[in-house]
Amino acid sequence: MREFVAEIATIGRLRHPNLVRLLGYCKRKHELLLVYDYMPNGSLDKFLYYQPNSSLNWTQRFKIIKDVASALFYLHQQWVQVIIHRDIKPANVLIDSEMNARLGDFGMAKLCDLGNDPQTSHVAGTLGYMAPELARTGQANTSTDIYAFGIFMLEVACGRKPIEPQTAPEEAFLADWIKDCWDKGDILATIDKRLWKRFVGQQAELVLKLGLLCSHPVTGARPSMSSVISYLDGVASLPDDISSVIKVREFPAVSNEVGAPNELTAERNTVPSLTITEAFVSHGGILAVVDGMLEKQFVVQEAELVLKLGLLCSHPMVAARSSVSSVVSYLDGVVSLPDDLNSVIKAREFPGLSNDELISERNNTIPPLTITVSFVSHGR
Repeated sequence: MREFVAEIATIGRLRHPNLVRLLGYCKRKHELLLVYDYMPNGSLDKFLYYQPNSSLNWTQRFKIIKDVASALFYLHQQWVQVIIHRDIKPANVLIDSEMNARLGDFGMAKLCDLGNDPQTSHVAGTLGYMAPELARTGQANTSTDIYAFGIFMLEVACGRKPIEPQTAPEEAFLADWIKDCWDKGDILATIDKRLWKRFVGQQAELVLKLGLLCSHPVTGARPSMSSVISYLDGVASLPDDISSVIKVREFPAVSNEVGAPNELTAERNTVPSLTITEAFVSHGGILAVVDGMLEKQFVVQEAELVLKLGLLCSHPMVAARSSVSSVVSYLDGVVSLPDDLNSVIKAREFPGLSNDELISERNNTIPPLTITVSFVSHGR
């Protein structure tokens, strides 16, 4: 509690026109209340979802996106310490009397000195806005904030929540639906229908594509907030190959700052990826990660099976994961792991394949990765 209060006191010194000012806190028994400036228009989600007879126009929406981007840029790169917000969503964006957007609710925020990696170990955030690596590592950083901001951009432009289970299956996940419409050459069809097509096409397309880039499932593909600001202000253009960048699922360690539009973003605070473990698999040293307390008293074949099968089951791509019946067959020794398992574990895209096609229940085998390679070679 003492550490939390100290951080709140520090955050209370933040001053930016697009941040809700934290005035203080009140501690009573086991409750801690944060006190902010009063925002007469309430939160952004009210305008998006709870006022059926009125809606924000495009100019207001675009300005709100730029306001929140400016606030996040300040938190990540302009203040004396790096601040991770950890819960960016419309409910935490407040609107003042002049319709300016202000990012608020710092109850989950964490801070750290510049130059250090401000990772946290406690998972926080809201379903739909949480970067995929959070589920694996539990560590938040500036890049996970950028992921949430990308989803936020898409939500403001489209006027709907990131996940809507009640809608058609192909539209249930907002980002996936936008990508599908883009592939069909009609990305602007996803813009909020309440706007009645009264929006600036160039701006709307920029917001949608930049939102997809920021919410890319791979950390290294996301731009920094300084780059985001440059794109939104028109100082720089999105990379020419942005469509292929958004579709790709694995990247080398390169940079995608505004000055190098053909490279990918190397955000200064990134989460270590699974490739550390994969490297052990590739070099045959996977057993080095087995609990040292066992003092090498284990069955090598069983340990190697458990580790490799664990990597397969926890694969970031749904279609690559084994079914439970397959897992039981592997563990019972009825069948062996696929010969090309190492390639499957490293792969990050299985286009056009359902889980039933990729993982056959009857023979418990995984089709070779050459299916994916053939898609690549034919430009698909």
